[in-house]
Amino acid sequence: MKNKNLPPAPKFSQLSLYLKPYIPEKKLKGALASYVVDEDVDADDILLLTDDTVFGSAKRGLVFTNKRFFYWDNNGSGYGSISDINAIDVEPGTLSYDIYFKYKGEENEWWHLNFTQARANDIKLLKKYLTEVVEQLQASNIEEDVKVEEEIVAQTQKEQAQFDEEQLRLEIRKQLILEEEKRKFEEEQKQKAQQQALIEIEPNNSVNTFVQPTLASQQLVKSRYIGTRINDDGSPEPRYLGEPIEEDQFNTGDISINAGNQDTQSGLISFLQNNSDGIIAKLKDSGLSLTASALQNDENIIRIAGFIYNFLPMPVRFFVSVNTLEQFLMNNRQWLINKLS
Repeated sequence: MKNKNLPPAPKFSQLSLYLKPYIPEKKLKGALASYVVDEDVDADDILLLTDDTVFGSAKRGLVFTNKRFFYWDNNGSGYGSISDINAIDVEPGTLSYDIYFKYKGEENEWWHLNFTQARANDIKLLKKYLTEVVEQLQASNIEEDVKVEEEIVAQTQKEQAQFDEEQLRLEIRKQLILEEEKRKFEEEQKQKAQQQALIEIEPNNSVNTFVQPTLASQQLVKSRYIGTRINDDGSPEPRYLGEPIEEDQFNTGDISINAGNQDTQSGLISFLQNNSDGIIAKLKDSGLSLTASALQNDENIIRIAGFIYNFLPMPVRFFVSVNTLEQFLMNNRQWLINKLS
């Protein structure tokens, strides 16, 4: 234990008082074996010792540590906390002299010690000296308690900061996991939407599925439409690999389709039939020449085909090229004239 430098002791005529580190080992052992009842106190903890025995065994007397005191006199043993001492007083007796440690906070509560091997003047000096010792130890203990409390607060704050940091790391990790799960979910939804886009729902709730042609059946068709085709999301579309236009045709009422690519154009027919009013309205607002005589000119049909192509859904544009749409409108020129009239 750290040694506290107590004030120098006065010279006593008969009282035996010792300060650390000059306390004889024999007296330390005698006090520890007799009346120092705290198992946590050892010889190194004792700062002050008085011996009130005839033969110097120190089995009776007074012991001070940093925070506690212990004693044994004619009335038995006792102990207390130095921080609880409020005052020290003396009282001469017939065969001995008594010292009283007043208990702090309680009236008429005292620790009573009597000394048989000391004179009256020794007891008066002892009272004054012990008062000085108690004041010093109490002040020192307060400083230590404050320091310990500050260390506890600092350690608590450090642990709290570490806990907060760990919680933050866990929260960030949790957020990253959630974002990754969200990204995967959105990717799955996007893939489903792309697959769903390949299915065209007819007005009578029948489903018309467009099947992508094999590479062997795909032929590069050169478009006469000069410009950039636009996807539904507003982005430019790559040039299209479509099917050639066949010469053979057959009539389906108002609209005729090519016999060679009937499956390919079924989606185009469905779209034009279901959305003809909207397309015609947009054509009328386009500024293109739409009179019956103008529609006899193939170049005007080509311009109209390029305009309509941008409104075709992706599944239809996947299988229908601009050339196909141009040829389709030329084959159905009268239907277009009737719609625009």
